[in-house]
Amino acid sequence: MIIPEHLYMSSTHAEQILGPKFENERNVPSFSQFPGCMKLALLLAHERAKRDKSRWFPYIASLPPTPPNLWFHHQSREEIHRILTTEYSHINRKEREVLVEECQRVVREIEKIGENIQRSLPELGVCKDNLLWGYGMVTSRAFGDDQSEIGLAPGIDMLNHRYDANEPFPLTLKVPFLKGLAVKIQRLSLPSFKLEQIEIDPGGNWECACIIAEKDGNPIALKAFDEAMISYISSHVEDTKALFNFGFAPKNKDTS
Repeated sequence: MIIPEHLYMSSTHAEQILGPKFENERNVPSFSQFPGCMKLALLLAHERAKRDKSRWFPYIASLPPTPPNLWFHHQSREEIHRILTTEYSHINRKEREVLVEECQRVVREIEKIGENIQRSLPELGVCKDNLLWGYGMVTSRAFGDDQSEIGLAPGIDMLNHRYDANEPFPLTLKVPFLKGLAVKIQRLSLPSFKLEQIEIDPGGNWECACIIAEKDGNPIALKAFDEAMISYISSHVEDTKALFNFGFAPKNKDTS
């Protein structure tokens, strides 16, 4: 699977679209103060409010109505404790306490930001509920580095998890049209070219994200109706972080 990067929704887009609006309103923080995931969540909430007026409307309309994050579904201390002790008993008591506090802290902060923006910049369509949804989508689906750039990759972010599957990687293609056209592509003006005209070329003109069907590092052939999958969780990611962001925490390869 190959997804052109011009289809992404990224924190860079957020800075370009929302940054100026925040700079002109003194009752909200400077947009540059937000981490990448919050910038992208704000853009997602804003674009969702625009409905079919958004350039990303087909993608946003395909997203689920509720994100999977632990903090989104279970916001009371008692409920989070119950889930952790009954379904994730391998997480020790100290880690459970940290997770409970973090779940509640995140919800409080997002609600505060959403309420402030709704009050100060109502034209953006951002409110606490919309922002909670957007932040959940970003933290459970986005790729990249929160300190530099983070983005949502339509198509790839809809693949389910398997521990021994591959992770997305960048790939640059050379295709027979000018690079400038790639950022202006619309449904009715897509350039047409044959598959054999596409080349993998580090100096090419179409940056993409790629995923190859793999199992334990080896490519596998998918048959009709087989599911392509990716790995959400690398070996160094703690169970608590996976549970917090993705809503599940595989104990090991055998239980993923």
